[in-house]
Amino acid sequence: MKLKIISFTESGARQTVLLKKKLKKQKWNCEGYTIERHAKDNHLKPLEPGWKEMIKKEWGETDFLFIGAIGIALRVIAPFVDDKYKDSAVIVMDELGQYVIPILSGHVGGGIALAKEIGKSIGGEVVITTATDLQNKFAVDVFASQNRLKISNRQLAKEISAALLEGKSLRMYCEYPIQGNIPSEIVICNKIQETDEVFYDIIVGKMEASQTMNPKILYLTPQQDNYVVGIGCRKGASKEVLEDGFGTVLAQYSIPRDAVKGIVSIDLKEKEQGIIALAQEYSIPFKTYSSEALDKVQNVSKSSPFVKEITGVDNVCERAARTYFEKGQLICPKTIIDGVTYAIVKEIPIMKFS
Repeated sequence: MKLKIISFTESGARQTVLLKKKLKKQKWNCEGYTIERHAKDNHLKPLEPGWKEMIKKEWGETDFLFIGAIGIALRVIAPFVDDKYKDSAVIVMDELGQYVIPILSGHVGGGIALAKEIGKSIGGEVVITTATDLQNKFAVDVFASQNRLKISNRQLAKEISAALLEGKSLRMYCEYPIQGNIPSEIVICNKIQETDEVFYDIIVGKMEASQTMNPKILYLTPQQDNYVVGIGCRKGASKEVLEDGFGTVLAQYSIPRDAVKGIVSIDLKEKEQGIIALAQEYSIPFKTYSSEALDKVQNVSKSSPFVKEITGVDNVCERAARTYFEKGQLICPKTIIDGVTYAIVKEIPIMKFS
């Protein structure tokens, strides 16, 4: 989560320093900028000539907080505003920290959530102007953004939001587990139903290429499936051997490398250099579990008495992958390639209502 804080006065610079400290504790990657005469004393970066080009370059990838007048912020960002599904979140705060106002990409970009986080950190009042938030109504774009879903029809999404504000209801069919408090205006259905004059309809799930889309139904589909790869190997297995097998098993199931969110094994392999090197090569987190944790997994596809004698469990790769995504789907059961075992589990996403 990247945030650039931009201020123009001495008071604004002090607020920047305060916010940086607080937000960094919450894992935000914050940078603070102010005009040159206030930068050095507050250990902030100076706003050098042409600083607006920085915003242009990072637009859509970094969020921005302006400490000062809304008019200044609007004039700065105006040339870059294009699409709420791609724009940066932009927030304005007065230099005393009394009011925090999300002015752009409040829903999809997470501006409202960030404004609330900032307001809580400094004790400022968050000013919300979006109708769905003011009336505490379900917002399709927020739900989609929070759950990493693609919206099939933006115009229909707008119509649904407008209808909910008018007191109409919405039916939702969801292929995945649901967590949180379901808004009163939403009726969860156990099967896909046809639309009618009373309800709007949303289907949450993965669309098949051959599936015909109903233009009256809004489809929310996962942006990308997530996977974890479990690995079991003898001590000293080379990175080259592990990498070859890793690539082979991913290709077999048509899984792109960037969809792999973790490589996992037993804690006996915590310092296994080949696996560590493989994980570092593709910037994939490597995690290990104790034999006691792995032993909790039920019904593995294959058991090995020899492996159990050495490690304490009969199947390292599959148990590790299923421990990582406890409620995931086993895509690739234990597979042996050049003496190394691999297993792949796909995440079953949980749709969360905030």
